[in-house]
Amino acid sequence: ARAAIGADAGGYRTDIPIRAAVRLRQDFIKKTELEYREPRATVERLASRQRVPTMPVLRFDVMDAVRDLLKLTPDQQRACLSQAVEDVTWARAHALAAARAWAVGDIRTVKDHYSESRLFSCVIAQVERMGDINARATAETVAAIDAALNQPGKTVALVAMGPLLRRDGVLARLKAKGVTIEAPVERSARPPAPAPAA
Repeated sequence: ARAAIGADAGGYRTDIPIRAAVRLRQDFIKKTELEYREPRATVERLASRQRVPTMPVLRFDVMDAVRDLLKLTPDQQRACLSQAVEDVTWARAHALAAARAWAVGDIRTVKDHYSESRLFSCVIAQVERMGDINARATAETVAAIDAALNQPGKTVALVAMGPLLRRDGVLARLKAKGVTIEAPVERSARPPAPAPAA
């Protein structure tokens, strides 16, 4: 997987499996020029120019959770490394299509080419503190959006696709609270014109 994305082997030589898993994900993002901070960084920059206040939904100290992560047994770490390899294999086949679809608002195709991180799922299953942070983040996001909906004016909320769409995610919980959910029509963008016959 490392060779497939063109990452330098040297960085991995002394890694424990869980560090290699994280490095593989980071190298994939870097090599494919994906940007995990977007669109948040752009929205924050635009808000700052207009003097519109922004605030995170949740602040937390991740260091205790990271220490727990590093205490996983070698077998647990290798299981998560295997999941990271699956993530990269999936993303190499689907990330470009998902990004292009996102750029034109083709939600159906985005969903068809999106998969939540198996590495992240492995980590939150193995490390209780990570699972707690994840659960708190979803609950706090729902609470913040629900509170904003009861205030005058407009609010923009940025939520990652996984927490937004998963079965017990943000949209499902808001809907359970009686919030009306509207979304873009899920139809694919116009297919490309067929290539001329040879």
